[in-house]
Amino acid sequence: MKDVQHPGAYDYTPVKSSTSEFAHLDKSINEMMHKLQVTFEMEREFIMNVSHEILTPISILKNRLENLINDPAVPDHVIERMIDSQKTFSRLTKVVRSLLYISKIENAQFAKTKVLN
Repeated sequence: MKDVQHPGAYDYTPVKSSTSEFAHLDKSINEMMHKLQVTFEMEREFIMNVSHEILTPISILKNRLENLINDPAVPDHVIERMIDSQKTFSRLTKVVRSLLYISKIENAQFAKTKVLN
């Protein structure tokens, strides 16, 4: 029995067998694991790409809010709402960065023991 923690760690070496049914089953499992590995890779790439694409507009909006907050012409009650929006953007940024870190960990770009901020 093969102990596999991740599709990328799967050993595709055919299992020796004298029965055609077992050989067919082994081949089918290898094909399935290959498809799973490709799907996992696509998912990681998607998460990484989306994370990068989302961070840019979030940063732009946070900067615009910061500029508006510092504008003396903006009333205090509006500034309070903008500060709440800034906090929401900060939480969203943390979520997106966490997804990005997870993707990098799964791609072995970071050690799994790295501490997140």
